[in-house]
Amino acid sequence: MRKYKPIIYFLILSFLMTSCTSLPKDKIQVNADKIFFNAKNIEKVYFDYNKSELRETDKVILSKVVQTLKGDPNTTILIVGHTDIRGTEEYNMALGERRANAVKKFLVNCDKSLDKKITVQSKGKNEPDVLVYSEDNKEAEKAHSKNRRAVIMLEDSSAN
Repeated sequence: MRKYKPIIYFLILSFLMTSCTSLPKDKIQVNADKIFFNAKNIEKVYFDYNKSELRETDKVILSKVVQTLKGDPNTTILIVGHTDIRGTEEYNMALGERRANAVKKFLVNCDKSLDKKITVQSKGKNEPDVLVYSEDNKEAEKAHSKNRRAVIMLEDSSAN
């Protein structure tokens, strides 16, 4: 059920937004933090082809995540690793897991107390952010690069 929770919330939000279009815009108020499974923050970091090493620019993003978490005992972290569509299912699941674990390792190295709060998953190539249709190699590679990512979701566990 937890797997479908974000989808259900998205559908509810979509319904609410479309059913309220006749109201004045200043009357529509939606608390997205509550609708999207109590998410406080969602960050993404990206990886080079066939790699699981963090880029320096992404370490800056992750350092900000650590600062956000300091002093917040009610936040849990879900890190989901993703790959582009190239390669086998098995290989990409393992690569996605290595990417998620690279993010976890960085976060825990910054703050040891985060270790027990982090859950790691891999989706491999199963949930692309961008569909790749272009036959132009440069455009296709740009699209593939958006799928090679780890998504970091911070959730308020006290609201569950």
